[in-house]
Amino acid sequence: MIKCLVFDFDGLILDTETSELTMWKELFEQHGCQLDENFWRTQIGLPLHKFNPTLYLEETVGRKLDREQMKAFRSRRARELNDSKTALPGVEEYLHQAQARGIKCAVASSSDRNWVQGHLERLHLYPLFSTLVCSEDTDLHKPNPDPYLEAVRRLECTPGEGIAFEDSPNGLNAAIAAGLFSVAVPGPLTDHFDFSKADLVIPSIANQDFNELLNLAYKKGGT
Repeated sequence: MIKCLVFDFDGLILDTETSELTMWKELFEQHGCQLDENFWRTQIGLPLHKFNPTLYLEETVGRKLDREQMKAFRSRRARELNDSKTALPGVEEYLHQAQARGIKCAVASSSDRNWVQGHLERLHLYPLFSTLVCSEDTDLHKPNPDPYLEAVRRLECTPGEGIAFEDSPNGLNAAIAAGLFSVAVPGPLTDHFDFSKADLVIPSIANQDFNELLNLAYKKGGT
């Protein structure tokens, strides 16, 4: 029996990744250089201590920058780009269907809690989650399995009773290593990557019937 669903956040619940790329491309251009978009895509899903865009920009321009000024720009631009966005198709419907069946839901994200919880509250989705596992909550981060293992532990489930939803290879590898049934939902910045290790690859959560997914996960090994 499947007892829990664990969702990535950025790019899976909300398309913040496109906004993030836009913002950093603008910052690079402000400093007279171009962001290597192909390299950027490979870093999606990693926590800040694994890939720090500010350090990457400083290394590219070859000098220290005014980080406070950059932080103010990023904060303002992130609000402009993200605050009008809604949850990606199918996410809210899945959460309500899970709630109706007594299936608990969690987030496992490499972003910090203020970012994740703030957007979930804005989207009125926060009450539908039993717990959030964010960058502050584990010592090791994706692609390490710890965020997923912590999520299922908090939900009082086993990995074999859970389904994970991810949009990036780094997140997918974490979910697979943790032992959850792994669903890849590639976004516009990750759809060129190889997701063949996933148990299921779908273009959108809205394209996958909820009951059919539960049956597929159960047949794979849910108990």
